[in-house]
Amino acid sequence: MYLRAYESATETKHFIRRYVTFYNQQRPHSALDGRTPDAVYFNQPSHKGGITRRAIT
Repeated sequence: MYLRAYESATETKHFIRRYVTFYNQQRPHSALDGRTPDAVYFNQPSHKGGITRRAIT
């Protein structure tokens, strides 16, 4: 997450919500053996294979 001047509190909440969703549901974590925090928490199987990185806009 990068520092950014948002136009409003609503816009700020929107971007933070999107980043937290990305961080917990899509971004693999090396400390979790390549799994996402949600996959570990909800005991879902890992998705071994390529890592897809997408820009958060």
